Amino acid sequence: MFTEMDSGFSGVQFSFSIHPPFTEKLAPPTITASTLAPLELRDSVTLSCQSPSNDATFQWYIGKEPVVGSGQLELSLDEQRLTIPQVTRNDLGPYQHEVKNPAITRLSEPLPLSVIFGVYTCEATNPASGSHSATDTLIIIPEYMPQPSILADNVGPVENTGSVTLMCVPPKRVIDIRLFRNSDVFSNGGRGELSPDHRPLTLWNITRNDTGFYQCKASNSATSSLSNPLPINVNYCPNVPVINPMDSTFAVGSNLTLSCFADSNPPAEYAWRVAGSPGAAGQLVSILDITLNSSGLYNCHAVNADTGLQSMAQLAVHIKDATSENDQGPAFYGPHIPGGGIADIVLGMVVGIALMATVAYFLGFMRDQVAVILFSLKEGWVPVYEGSLR
Repeated sequence: MFTEMDSGFSGVQFSFSIHPPFTEKLAPPTITASTLAPLELRDSVTLSCQSPSNDATFQWYIGKEPVVGSGQLELSLDEQRLTIPQVTRNDLGPYQHEVKNPAITRLSEPLPLSVIFGVYTCEATNPASGSHSATDTLIIIPEYMPQPSILADNVGPVENTGSVTLMCVPPKRVIDIRLFRNSDVFSNGGRGELSPDHRPLTLWNITRNDTGFYQCKASNSATSSLSNPLPINVNYCPNVPVINPMDSTFAVGSNLTLSCFADSNPPAEYAWRVAGSPGAAGQLVSILDITLNSSGLYNCHAVNADTGLQSMAQLAVHIKDATSENDQGPAFYGPHIPGGGIADIVLGMVVGIALMATVAYFLGFMRDQVAVILFSLKEGWVPVYEGSLR
């Protein structure tokens, strides 16, 4: 804004405004090709780039090198078409087209070519028969596919606290993208939700089972490339601890050792409370030569510093007086008999039973003989025994 006072017109002011010229907005250009798989030394390829801008300049690039319309390459007058006559294996590209006006510059996506190299012919001839046969083969030289990259908005999420989104970033235009976890391909309907172009992957309600290595694979019609693995490490709370041993009865004078473990990522930190008082820190608590006063509740606290979560388990420990272990009740009071004395008693009982059986047999035999003698006397005759006194 400029203001001037003219001397001939007192009190009259003149204002002039200068506005910058209007600059047309540019959309990224798009390249099309007459063929993407030309045959070496036979085919030519024409690349076209259309831009609606009327106030722009254009520049072609092979890789990062600007193209000059001379020799092997032919540029149209408006520089929107590039022709490659008699393509060779050195013309793989990739090709890009730049559109630029005084305010902004736009660059197209790279476009590669896959040159078919050959045809190679193998002929076999038999001089004796005069017959021969031949076969042809084509060799395709695909463009090298640089490695894609994979990104995540959170590589150390906490279980059940939200979602994780992974993004596959290919180095250039590709036909297909696949995402993998631990070498298994993802598909919709599973744990994650894939976008239509398979580039973002969202894992909802993240759990510890989502821990693993994630990769993305970018492919075109000729080749493919796999990203480096991206580790996702899901942190989760300590589960309810397990205290061992579960047998909670100990004898006076023995050593007491308890261990505590809770599944947690990262590993939990542990602290003990014994009968309400702070105890040892760590997974183990040990007391040597325990007394009856060692009885009580032993609490194990597991804390995950990353998740801020904790859990607790307790064990009621009972201490038993050693003298009570030998108290077998009234039925067991009396002299103590060692194991050898018991064996002697058993042997004596066996000998006594055998002796009693022998006496019983003898008495039974004598009773039968007396009965025979009495019967003979009653009948009036006297029995004679061999070997009797003469």
